[in-house]
Amino acid sequence: MKATNSEYPIYKTELLKNYNYYWEHDDIKQQEFKEALSRNKSFQNCFNPRLNLTRAIKKDIINRTTGKIPLSLVIQIYGKQGDGKSKLGIEFAKKIDKNGFSANKIFMKAEALLNYCQKAKKNDCLMLDEQAILFGEGAKRQQAEIQNIEEITRIKQIHFIYCSPTLREHMATHYTLKVIQKNTSYRITKFAFTNSTGTYYYGWGLAYIPKDEDCNVYKEYEPKKLEYVEGVLQRDSQKYSLEAKASKLLSHKDIYLARKKDGFNMAYLGVLTQELYPTLTTGEHKKIMSKAKMMLKKAMWGAKDDKQ
Repeated sequence: MKATNSEYPIYKTELLKNYNYYWEHDDIKQQEFKEALSRNKSFQNCFNPRLNLTRAIKKDIINRTTGKIPLSLVIQIYGKQGDGKSKLGIEFAKKIDKNGFSANKIFMKAEALLNYCQKAKKNDCLMLDEQAILFGEGAKRQQAEIQNIEEITRIKQIHFIYCSPTLREHMATHYTLKVIQKNTSYRITKFAFTNSTGTYYYGWGLAYIPKDEDCNVYKEYEPKKLEYVEGVLQRDSQKYSLEAKASKLLSHKDIYLARKKDGFNMAYLGVLTQELYPTLTTGEHKKIMSKAKMMLKKAMWGAKDDKQ
């Protein structure tokens, strides 16, 4: 059934009149918006002029970060690759962090974020920029640890920003934002306010994004980001030696915690494997664990034969 104008009020207001002028637009983007509207009518709130919440979020950020009663702030930003999540997150962090936000407070691995939390100061803002979906069996464990850190560090007034390609579960999130569109000429990014599950759109906000060369934080962060992404792209399960990976696992400083009388606690062995090789897949982790198990058995049998 063909959609009527009443079903898509956007296309009779801002989208037709202003969208091509203000925002970078093509036929694919228009089709994406039509699909989003057909799935969720509240998506039209992202274009309602009366639902501009930019001023409201600015006021709330000021209240939370400078108020007499210490309050933490947790923001989650999600959207497709290339939409500008990282840059939007950096601009929020620069406003929130009263100690001076820097590239040293941006992390691409959950472990690094969790380790930094131990020395984080009051009014710090930490940002986790997930460049890829978490691999391996330790993903749920990491998420649980992040959740615990969020709860514990509230009293220290440490703020968090999470950027991810898909919506993650953060129960402590105060704002869930989805990048909607941008204009690189005017340096403006438009984002939507959604509920924690991304199923309802409340309104929208605008942020000014400076050029890369005008943002010292981004200039420092870009090399780190490229190095990490390059490492992920170059990973190839066919190039590495399975025996070498298993040997490194058996040499882990905490391997004794995974040992049992005649083998391994496979659950804990999986945690160590995830820690050593976070960019490998769950299937590859299992291959490494199986090889380590075989090598251990071979060593044990060899030791018995020597005694005999």
